[in-house]
Amino acid sequence: MQLDDILFTADHVLSRVTPNQSPESITRYTGVGHYIESLRKIRKLEGVRVALAGHELEMEGWQERIDDTIGFHDGRLEKTFNLLEEPKAMADVSEGLFGKQMNYHILLAMLETGAHLEYLYERGRLLIMNIDEVEADPMVVTMYRQSE
Repeated sequence: MQLDDILFTADHVLSRVTPNQSPESITRYTGVGHYIESLRKIRKLEGVRVALAGHELEMEGWQERIDDTIGFHDGRLEKTFNLLEEPKAMADVSEGLFGKQMNYHILLAMLETGAHLEYLYERGRLLIMNIDEVEADPMVVTMYRQSE
């Protein structure tokens, strides 16, 4: 929301960290694709002097912060893709991205990993190696691999 020359970003754009992503298949209109698209839209706003997030520091260089955030997710997408030269389950990819996590951080890491896997899969960059088994039994662990 923009009020005069102030942009209120809530948790959408933060000064030091990036907000946790979750798969759109869990919550509609979330996901990495919608997030990046929305960042690009607000980056075009004019007349903004400073951005205020829901927490952390104010951002005078808010457009650069958006560029950094998009670049961060581009890098995470590539790292996710590169981890999948051989078939892996989401938990293995998550550990490759974030290392071994404990407690609530396991959930956050899995949500973030799932969002990036979903983005790559929807754009044809990943295959589900055991799709027939997954469709027949929802308890089967999905195995992902690069499609290229």
